[in-house]
Amino acid sequence: MITPKSGAEGDVVIEATDKDGNVYTYTLKIKQGTNVLVDVETHTINEGESVKITAEGDDFELEAIDGQAGYNPDNWEIQRNGREWTIVNKENGAATFNLYKKDANSEEGRILVGVYTVIAKPKAAPTFKPAEIERTIFDRNTLDITPGKVGDTPNKVEVTKGGENVTVVMEDGKYRVLPKPGFEGDVVLTETAQGQTVVTYTIHVVPSSVEEIEKPAKAGSDVTFTGMKDGQELRITQGEDLVDTANSNLEKGQIKFVPGASGLVVIENLNSRGLPLQKFTFDVSPVDPVESTVELNGNSAARIGLPSGLTYEIDGPDLVDIVRDGNELVITPKDDAKGTTTVLVKDERGNVLYRYILNVDGTNKPAKNSTVKETYTISTDGSYKVVRRNDNPLKVTEGSEWVNIDERDASGSLPRRVRSPLARRLSSSSSVATSSSAAML
Repeated sequence: MITPKSGAEGDVVIEATDKDGNVYTYTLKIKQGTNVLVDVETHTINEGESVKITAEGDDFELEAIDGQAGYNPDNWEIQRNGREWTIVNKENGAATFNLYKKDANSEEGRILVGVYTVIAKPKAAPTFKPAEIERTIFDRNTLDITPGKVGDTPNKVEVTKGGENVTVVMEDGKYRVLPKPGFEGDVVLTETAQGQTVVTYTIHVVPSSVEEIEKPAKAGSDVTFTGMKDGQELRITQGEDLVDTANSNLEKGQIKFVPGASGLVVIENLNSRGLPLQKFTFDVSPVDPVESTVELNGNSAARIGLPSGLTYEIDGPDLVDIVRDGNELVITPKDDAKGTTTVLVKDERGNVLYRYILNVDGTNKPAKNSTVKETYTISTDGSYKVVRRNDNPLKVTEGSEWVNIDERDASGSLPRRVRSPLARRLSSSSSVATSSSAAML
């Protein structure tokens, strides 16, 4: 029994000599593999007949195996027509052909996807030497064997060695060989036609391990798994509540974490047998909060957004009054309050999304019945908001020709607004930062 050394890659050439002095040469190509399914078929024909092999695309290649025992290239001809190959036999014998698919991710630029053994029975002598096929697979992989036919009767495949370490099922005309995970050793199967052995399959099963990968991730971010092969799928085994399943696509290898998520998410990459090949552990942490500094002096007020589902709290001295106005918070200084405090806005998980640092000075509010004069500069596409309280009167005493006034009561949730009529004429120009000011009466 020949098994690859751990981590080995390369070619191994073996020569065997029988009692008659005939030399048989075998070349074993050792390489790292994952979940590559190899279709194995055996076709029994009469001398001079042919077999057709059809691929699923144009990027495939069919070749005879070099150095196979008893193979005479003069007895076989390969004809290609698009995605179809015709293997023509000229004289009885057996030959094995490999079908490769081009794969830029493979070290050799292609991967083995099919092995086809053609047995041409002689016209005169009904006896011939059975073909012998050896394959090495991982204990988590699957080997498909498509039996040949004699007429309309398919050949029979049976396990003759190691049956307790493998499961063989018949699906869609193929025998699927599934080694038990953790098993290491040989399994032998024989294919018979009309009671005669035509092919012996020796399967060398080697152990494989689950690749474990740990990565940090931010809440609300997207993760895409590249390099997934046909038949593989993703499964969330821990932290499913931290995954935005509505906006994720496991079949395409796309995962999105919910905003504010914090904790571990474990995702397994499964092969066609549902066994894990890779295990990804993501340490998901919330996004750092957005921080802003606001100056609150005298009668000034600050408005901050507070959409539905978010909450707020004051972290610091009680220096401000806060009133909720729809999806906004209106923040004003308390009389004679002075200092610094902080308003935190949190999501439903309690994660801080926004941190507003308020520098408060409520000591310079104007006295009652006094006249306050302030000057503000706004651009032609900006606005100036004035929120009236207690129906205090408001009028434009100068420059009314330069502004438009839009006034609504409290139920309209839109304050009295003074807006430049030039803004409409400038709306088609390139985008600029919007300027606005506000005061409270």
